[in-house]
Amino acid sequence: QHPYTQGLLKSFPSFKGAKNDLRGIPGSLPDLSQEIPGCVFAPRCPFATEKCRTVEPELKTINEKGNWKVACHKVGGE
Repeated sequence: QHPYTQGLLKSFPSFKGAKNDLRGIPGSLPDLSQEIPGCVFAPRCPFATEKCRTVEPELKTINEKGNWKVACHKVGGE
């Protein structure tokens, strides 16, 4: 459900079905040796807001089994 994950999935070719154009994710990976305010994916996320750039999102469970988690302000109605 994370927008960055959606972008990653669109950047790989399908082995079945229609052949669609691949879409890369613009920008570069963050320098993780530096402190990054907010979400580390915000600079590369087309849905990022000011909150994404300043407040680190909490890790939330998104399924009943409790084994799928996401850290994104956009997931769960925020």
